[in-house]
Parts: sequence; structure tokens; C-alpha cells
Amino acid sequence: MLQGVLITGLGLIIAPLVVFFRDLERAVKLILRFLFYASPIIYGTKNLPESLHFAAAFNPLSGIFGLYRAAFFPDQLRFDEVVIGGVLCFIVLAVGILVFRACERAVLKEI
Repeated sequence: MLQGVLITGLGLIIAPLVVFFRDLERAVKLILRFLFYASPIIYGTKNLPESLHFAAAFNPLSGIFGLYRAAFFPDQLRFDEVVIGGVLCFIVLAVGILVFRACERAVLKEI
């Protein structure tokens, strides 16, 4: 559910802006590729140095991947990551709704 909320929010932010800025599509691909490698997919955040645990929690994907990983390794679940990631997912969704509503008329005129 959190992953769906995050993807919907990102889509609502990016989709109307790509209509106005055609090069934004290429930039988004590069940014998402960087964030993919910065996300703890193979490794858990418990494998990071202690000083980076709090900063890693602000990547919404760390909480989502932590939930996936908890299905196989329940001892690696960190609830603070899940809560912070969930809050960030809903913030991204709220910003996405605001951006989409603000750009909706202009996008319809452009298309």
C-alpha cells in the first residue's frame, strides 16, 4: 500500500510537469536510477554505520523494502523507518495532488 501511495504521488508530480518541460523526462530517469542505487534493496539499513541509520530512514523506499525484507527476516524490521517512510509517502501524495490540481488546466490547454 505504501509503495502504491508513493508511486501515485510521484506520478502526480512528474506527469503534468513533463508536458511543460520535455527534458524533464530524461532528468527523472537519471534521478530515479540514482535513487534506486541509493536505496537499501540488497542490504538492510542495519548494515549501515550507526550514524547513517536516521538519515537512511528518510528514504521512503527503505521503509517499504524493510517491510518486504521482514517477511523473510523479521528481526531486521525497524519500525521507525516504516513510520518515517509512511509519513513521507503520504507527504509526496499530498504534494502530488496539489501540483496536479494546480497544473491541470494548463496541461489541458497545452495538450
